[in-house]
Amino acid sequence: MHEFLDILKEKFLSKQSNQFVLYGNVKDTYLIDGSYVPLIEYLNRSFQNSNRLQIHFNISSGITFFSKTDRDIIKAAYKRADFLGGTEVTRERWFNKALDESAIYPQLAVKFLNECIKLKLLDKEKKVRQFSIIVDYLETIAPASPLDKLNDSDRQKIVTLLEWLSSPSFADSPNLVVFFCDTVNSINENIITLPSITCIEIPRPTFDERLEFIRHQQRELDSKVKLKFPQKKLSHLTAGLSLKSIHHLFLSANYLDEKLDEKGVISKTNEIIRKELGDIIEITTPDHGLKAVIGAHKLKKHLKNLIQLIKADNPSIAPVGILASGPNGVGKTFIFEAFAKEVGFNIIKFKQIRSQWFGQTDVIFEKIKSILTSIGKVIVLIDEADTAFGGRSGATHETEKRLFGNLIQMMGDPQNRGKIIWVLITARPDKLEPDIKRSGRAGIHLPVFDPEGDERTNFIEWVFSKIGENFKQSSSSFKQTFLEVTSNYSAADFNELMVLIKSQKALNKNILNKKEILNLTKDFVPANLSLERRYQTLVAASECSFRSVLPEHLKDLNAIRAEVDILKKKLNY
Repeated sequence: MHEFLDILKEKFLSKQSNQFVLYGNVKDTYLIDGSYVPLIEYLNRSFQNSNRLQIHFNISSGITFFSKTDRDIIKAAYKRADFLGGTEVTRERWFNKALDESAIYPQLAVKFLNECIKLKLLDKEKKVRQFSIIVDYLETIAPASPLDKLNDSDRQKIVTLLEWLSSPSFADSPNLVVFFCDTVNSINENIITLPSITCIEIPRPTFDERLEFIRHQQRELDSKVKLKFPQKKLSHLTAGLSLKSIHHLFLSANYLDEKLDEKGVISKTNEIIRKELGDIIEITTPDHGLKAVIGAHKLKKHLKNLIQLIKADNPSIAPVGILASGPNGVGKTFIFEAFAKEVGFNIIKFKQIRSQWFGQTDVIFEKIKSILTSIGKVIVLIDEADTAFGGRSGATHETEKRLFGNLIQMMGDPQNRGKIIWVLITARPDKLEPDIKRSGRAGIHLPVFDPEGDERTNFIEWVFSKIGENFKQSSSSFKQTFLEVTSNYSAADFNELMVLIKSQKALNKNILNKKEILNLTKDFVPANLSLERRYQTLVAASECSFRSVLPEHLKDLNAIRAEVDILKKKLNY
């Protein structure tokens, strides 16, 4: 038995609630009596043992019954229900009409379900057993918008539903109703906040559940689908997928007569998750490690220590989040992608997590949370973090406040520690809310600075090697002039210059002498951001968690903070 059903039964049998909303992984398949079935069949089989009359409703198929016997019992009770008014013949006609039109008029269906509950309460012949009612796609009946913003039809459906669920005759009865929906945030708040409603999340399958399903799939396919690795590895690689999605992996491999290899499974897993979520997140696997990072020796030393802590697989010592700050164009994203590669985690980047439609931002975040918690072993990389979330100030929109609150709540969840590592990248850490920068969230502050001294020379040598030039063997006058001209260049500026030089070489039959390279360098004028980048450097230094990461000229924090105040006024920040 699945845990969510255990919770439902405990709440129901203890009479705490008889109205439930199951949300999350509701479209998956579930193991019962040795076979995998849809959720509604899983519940129907589970409820069958209690000898209940079972009704199912969604706006596509309308009202249906678990069996013809159940339908006949309810129809007979409906015909003799004097409280409904009319004659037995007219009541039979109403019953048939309700079933025929329930997919067209959802409000009529909700009204009919309410009447069925009354049949049990008012049936004089005591022939009507207790009900179990399952309502699928609750969001189509009670959409998440304020009542005054809804059209008349939606408003009437919600009010009818509220009257039904709020009535003491139903709330205190042994009858049971279970609603399905993808996310709680897609449901009208008036329904979700009812004291009689209990919301239970159905999580994505665990490692053990995926492993059992994989074994089942290989048995079902008579081992025609071969794995290039153990079944346990496949269970690990498919983290975040539903069992249905894993089934599709096997079907595809079986049809194409292919072996399931690691690269193919990772690619398919990412494709399925992207398809499921839409253009909300981007999943990437970095192809460069810390060896590709030139210089930054002090920073890399700290990162290597963090890598060891993460790989120890001990949540109590694993970092929760890292605030990576430093001036624009210094290579922060590149360095922390390399960090993810060394850790062995995939990177998830948030893309379009906001929506123009009411309540959809909350729905999006709920889906992201479900994916992240089920996948685990991921680094969530949030670039431009100072603009990604609005915080909690008085001027912030309520949607932004909820998004920010959801984020820091998830970051602080101890169950995610060691499984989800948050990396917030920004040139302006001073603009981030204190709540997100404190310990237990993005509490490790690691700045990235422009390379200096030998590190800068090594970086320039590496940059030149990328265009087929040897800076080290150049003349002293060339090196001195080049270093002077590029003294204020960022890593991004060097990259742009190298593209320019490479382009000119292509136009000149791949030949360019040192004088021509210097002329191009002198001609190229990067954006004048020296004052802004100085401010960003100082702010990053002032927020650094470890003095050992700071260069000598940035270790006097009192002097740095004084200069920050001066530059802040000059830049009108």
